[in-house]
Amino acid sequence: MKEVVEELAEVLRQETFHWLLNNCLTKSIRLKRQCLERGIKTKVVLCFGYARTNKWFNHWLIVPAIHVWCDVKGKRVEVARPLNEKGLLGVPPGEIKPLVGIWF
Repeated sequence: MKEVVEELAEVLRQETFHWLLNNCLTKSIRLKRQCLERGIKTKVVLCFGYARTNKWFNHWLIVPAIHVWCDVKGKRVEVARPLNEKGLLGVPPGEIKPLVGIWF
């Protein structure tokens, strides 16, 4: 089952990221639908958190972040971008630290 989820997630990760049309929310919802079709229980997690960006004038900058991912049996599955690819602020999605999460 783990391999099936990773294969589905990798296909979504390789799709071009777009802030409005193909973002972390839409990709996570698509992964949840695909998993449910295969009988794999999955939840989507909306998180309000923070991330540490690259050095800015010789100081680390902590910024607030909103992010969405899938939770498959307690494991965080990122589908927004390819693994370890940095986003707009130079932070990979997996490095966003959640403060408040909403599971649906």
